[in-house]
Amino acid sequence: MAKRAARFDKDRKNREKRRQKRRALSYEGEPLEEYEEERSRQPMPKWLKRVLLILLACVLFLLIWFNRENLRPDRVISWVQEGLLGLSQGEGYPVSITGDQVASGNFQLMGQDVVAVSDTSISILNSSAKELANRQHSFGTPVLKVEGSTALLYNQGGKGLQIETRSKTLAKETLEENILAAAVSSSNLYAVATETQGYLSKLSVARQGSGGYETFYRYYFSEYYVTDLALNHDGTRAAAIGIAANGGAMQSAVYLFDFQAEQPHAQTEPDFVFEGATLYSVHFLANGRLLVVGDQCASVINPATGEKTDFHYGGRTLVTYGFNAEDGAVLALSASGDGHSCQIVLLDNAGQTSEFATDVSAESVSRSNNMIAVLSNGVIYGYSTAGAPQGEWQVGADAKKILISSPQFAYVLGISELRSADLT
Repeated sequence: MAKRAARFDKDRKNREKRRQKRRALSYEGEPLEEYEEERSRQPMPKWLKRVLLILLACVLFLLIWFNRENLRPDRVISWVQEGLLGLSQGEGYPVSITGDQVASGNFQLMGQDVVAVSDTSISILNSSAKELANRQHSFGTPVLKVEGSTALLYNQGGKGLQIETRSKTLAKETLEENILAAAVSSSNLYAVATETQGYLSKLSVARQGSGGYETFYRYYFSEYYVTDLALNHDGTRAAAIGIAANGGAMQSAVYLFDFQAEQPHAQTEPDFVFEGATLYSVHFLANGRLLVVGDQCASVINPATGEKTDFHYGGRTLVTYGFNAEDGAVLALSASGDGHSCQIVLLDNAGQTSEFATDVSAESVSRSNNMIAVLSNGVIYGYSTAGAPQGEWQVGADAKKILISSPQFAYVLGISELRSADLT
């Protein structure tokens, strides 16, 4: 026991010696533990701060450089104005149409809002029927094109066009030649196809600068009469479709343009030819691909690779179709001439298709995410993408077009008024 007590006392003395030694190994009179804590609280070295500040400045510079067009004072002011307009509340639908009538093609979505062009004016309204814009035009045959937050209105067969946003009119132009087709991009571009002497059509592409819109590219078509145009969101690509007679049969073509290339369209020939077919419209999709809709087939084209995916109708008649950049196209096809019992075909951004049968005659179709809406005799029929019924909503016997801005909400075009429908 005495030995064990002596060993314990020796251990205690050794521990005390180690503590004394640690106190001796201090810095400026502080124990090492306290010194280490103090050193960990020392400020960041100046050279490291400089490096981090330089890196941050480089990142900010790149962000500003790549977004310099969007950060122009006029664009920032417009963005603020449109944001304030979007907060406004209206008195609800229905609202009377300004003018006598609105053609179905002149009733389109601008984001979550709706644009309606009558024979006298262009109106933009939000979901509460607040009128965000109402501006006059004097076009005999007005045609509306919308891309992003920008709308272009042109006089088909005439010389006038105007470019509109929610907050203001960006431009009013009077061209020297009659307009066949036009398109607009939110990236400050518009394209117009006109009649021209010595050729069937001429394409002109203009970019907005400090002095207004200035033409920077032209292309002359010698074989096809242009019927529709499209510009992508970035304003880097364009597409044109045209028709021609070939041996008594109609023939259509697609031309692709890349404004980032030295020669946007190097050859004189079209990129794609559709024998014996008439193409109705061309649209850019959100993924950069191109959607073409015709009387016999619809196609999705990858402009970067030149790949084309066709969906042929198989002898069925295209009754009506709808489109949005995110989801693709909705086609209503009928095996009978009267348009009853339509087959609904979904054509996505990759060119993949799915379809389901209905027992209704489709007058208008629209899609938002997984909700498919079909208008038939004053009733909206809702379906899932697999064809499962989602509900029925009465919207008026005079309804001629529907646009669903979300799976729960639809705009309705009537003969003399605009209405809405709650699809919940």
